[in-house]
Amino acid sequence: MLIASIATLLPPAMLGAVPVVHADAQQNVRDTHITFETAVSGSLPSGWSTDGPAAQGATASVCDNVAFEGQRSLRIVPADGRSGGGVVWAFDTAPYRGSVVRLALAIRSPSDRPPQLALDIARPHHAAPFRGRLAPVGDAKDGWMRYEIEAGIALDAQPLSLAINVGGESWIDDVLVTRVASLTDRPSELTRVSAAALAKADATPFSIRSQLLSDFLHRDTLIRASVVVPDGVDVAALPVCYSVHGFGGDHIMGLMAGGQLKRAMRDDDAPKMVYVFLDASCPLGHHEFADSANNGPWGRALVEEFLPALEAKFGGVRPTSQRFVTGHSSGGWSALWLQVTYPDSFAACWATSPDPVDFRDWSGVDLYASNNVFVDSTGAKRPLVMRGTEVKTTLEDYVREEMQESAIGGQMASFDAVFSPRGADGQPRLMFDRTTGAIDHTVVDAWKRYDIGLTLRTHWKELGPKLKGKIHVWCGDQDTYRLEGAVKLLQQDLKDLGSDADILLVPGRDHGSIMAPHETLWPKGMLARVHREMVAMSKAAG
Repeated sequence: MLIASIATLLPPAMLGAVPVVHADAQQNVRDTHITFETAVSGSLPSGWSTDGPAAQGATASVCDNVAFEGQRSLRIVPADGRSGGGVVWAFDTAPYRGSVVRLALAIRSPSDRPPQLALDIARPHHAAPFRGRLAPVGDAKDGWMRYEIEAGIALDAQPLSLAINVGGESWIDDVLVTRVASLTDRPSELTRVSAAALAKADATPFSIRSQLLSDFLHRDTLIRASVVVPDGVDVAALPVCYSVHGFGGDHIMGLMAGGQLKRAMRDDDAPKMVYVFLDASCPLGHHEFADSANNGPWGRALVEEFLPALEAKFGGVRPTSQRFVTGHSSGGWSALWLQVTYPDSFAACWATSPDPVDFRDWSGVDLYASNNVFVDSTGAKRPLVMRGTEVKTTLEDYVREEMQESAIGGQMASFDAVFSPRGADGQPRLMFDRTTGAIDHTVVDAWKRYDIGLTLRTHWKELGPKLKGKIHVWCGDQDTYRLEGAVKLLQQDLKDLGSDADILLVPGRDHGSIMAPHETLWPKGMLARVHREMVAMSKAAG
């Protein structure tokens, strides 16, 4: 459950000092070149700010007689003249949406304390942002060094934010934004990481166009992943581990972790498998690989279209005994859902700290017996975010904060998008009123289809034999978002049904700390045990 900020769009007039925009009609390329030549000396131009943590008390203003080109530049002076501090530049990305751009600028700074330049491009509805760092290019000239980065500007990109942190008195000049290509001609991962980072990533981006999803959504829709394989090994002989991220993430984690994971496999610190990091992000949040009236048939598309295509590329389509799925939080719910819904497609699942798997305990709320998610039958506010036994945030306050961040909300709206029917206005119907907390039980009736505990209890005669030895659900007994209650219900139900499911509640662990090394359960960390159990099962199956 992640609350992300959404930037406010800036009009072109607020972009900073002297933007000079020109167009090349033949190549349809537009550049923005920002200089400080006509800015008022001693002023801080519009679009540049010394507010926020990046500045750390620094001051900045236009100065004369120091410049990369011309006569003026933007001078930055840290609070004590030496330690960290800087400025933040905001720039409207609207003219460049759907493009790959190169952002470059010149900086003069102490040679023994090079600057740090962090670029962030937010997106609405809690979509994962772009984050990257500008790198030096070429050699210094008269104390000036050029820095640049290439980034993809998503179609829904918000203004970019460039945080420039310096280690001593410094000057900025010659800021240039250049459109270098159409995003359709480059990997879509550039909307998350820089071209340089993507080139260095020790993983393989993989995507296919889904016919099922494209037909449903009436636009070309891709299923994406990042794939990491060990070097020097016949991948056809390896099992496949499909991992699903939590809310607010995507498959980029595979690109970023590829090098470390490859080294771990080489050093036998991680078992050799084909590691597939799936992308479960969508415009309305996290689609959880469930077929949905709003998001489309993501489960069918994954199993029927994506898995065969990916495995064909990486060694051949695997038998069920060599295919595993895991995930944490929303990814944990996804992993369990996929295993229960497609029991013949996966050998086993490991669902850790999953979103509510039984709607009799939806983060502490019995959706079937309750009338309000904000307060209980006595009128007491329901807790949501916990730290041990201490209430950090009530469910009502959490929802209020989400609604302040976005008109449609975040995690809660994502649940509606997955589980709810579509309303007459074409939007997902709300399970509860965002102002009063009142539950709409007609919507809850539609949610029953996605109540995993209810599905298992109702269809156990059919599902039980197919799920033998396949279910692993691990959760801390002090989960940060009160997810342990639903896991306890699942544990008891499966015990009563005679299941051999591995349902584990770890004492004292919360939503994040469950992954940390545990003296007896997983001395090398939870994921290390998950992956080794996968390989052991694949070997046992031959």
